[in-house]
Amino acid sequence: MKGYTYDKRVGEAVVIMYKQGLTQEDISKVIGLSTSTIARILHPERRLRDKEYGKNYTKDYQRRHLLKVKGKVIRVNKRERFGNTCELCGKVIRNRFHYHHWNDEHPEWGIWICGSCHKACHFVGKGLANKYLELRNSIEENI
Repeated sequence: MKGYTYDKRVGEAVVIMYKQGLTQEDISKVIGLSTSTIARILHPERRLRDKEYGKNYTKDYQRRHLLKVKGKVIRVNKRERFGNTCELCGKVIRNRFHYHHWNDEHPEWGIWICGSCHKACHFVGKGLANKYLELRNSIEENI
C-alpha cells in the first residue's frame, strides 16, 4: 500500500494473525500500528469506496451549489431537480445533467436539461436559429 510506513511483510503478518482469529485491537498491540492502519491493511476495498464516495460528494455539491458566471465560479442555490428527465425534450438522463440559466443577476432561474438541449439553448440565444430558418427557407424556395 502506497503512502504508509509499514513493510509488506508486516502487512502479510497482519493478515495471517487476523486469519488465526486475533482481533484488530490485539494485532495493533502486538505489531504497534494503529487499529485504523490495521483496518486499511485488512480491508483495502473500504478505502477505495470511501475515496470514491468523497469524489461523488464533491461532484454532487458542485452540481447543486456552484455555477460559472462570466468566467467566475459563484455559489448559488440552484433550482431543485426532480426526476431524471430533461425538462425540455423529456429524454431520460442517467448521470450528466446541465444547468442552464439565462440571467446572470439571477442564476437560480434555470432549468435542468441534457447536453443536446443545452447546446440548442445557446444556439437559440445567439440568434442563430432564426438565421438557420431563413437560410433553409431561401434554399427551399430557390430549388
